[in-house]
Amino acid sequence: PGKTVTLQRALVYSCNIPIAEMAMDLPRDAVPNMAKAFGFEHDLTIPLTVTPSESPVPADEAQVAIASIGQLDVMATPLQMAMISAGIANGGKVMKPQLVPQVITSDLRVEEEFEPELFSTPISPATANTLAMMMEHVVDDADGTGHLAAIDGVRVAGKTGTAENGFEADGTERPYTLWFTGFAPV
Repeated sequence: PGKTVTLQRALVYSCNIPIAEMAMDLPRDAVPNMAKAFGFEHDLTIPLTVTPSESPVPADEAQVAIASIGQLDVMATPLQMAMISAGIANGGKVMKPQLVPQVITSDLRVEEEFEPELFSTPISPATANTLAMMMEHVVDDADGTGHLAAIDGVRVAGKTGTAENGFEADGTERPYTLWFTGFAPV
């Protein structure tokens, strides 16, 4: 009782409770709106169609807490998480994802070329830099959940997570999915 955990420590240890408490102090749609600014709920192409990630508005405060840590009805693709990390690495600018820089025909003629294109700027450069620094601690703190991603001589930023996979038809729980997203150099 009475102990305070910084946001940085919550990220380093992947501690959900401080994140959920912060989210409950915000309007119900704050986290889903930020998720949308990063690309959730949008139809994306790379140029193939990509399944949109989902972050619906929670119905009540309990759902706000659960959804804010990526559970409940939140669904994120690996591409979406890469967009978030890249946006943080890119000073708050999220780029439209692209799988290839160009499409070439069998006779080596360039059929289509893709230029980098800004998708959104959901956070300021100062916020992006602060998040990058916090994510760096996830990796460089010896007891951080992302310490295995450390590379000697390289500043690496990252974030770990755990996703629930629901239940089988017989009621048994499916195993969790553990994931990591990150970027280097910071």
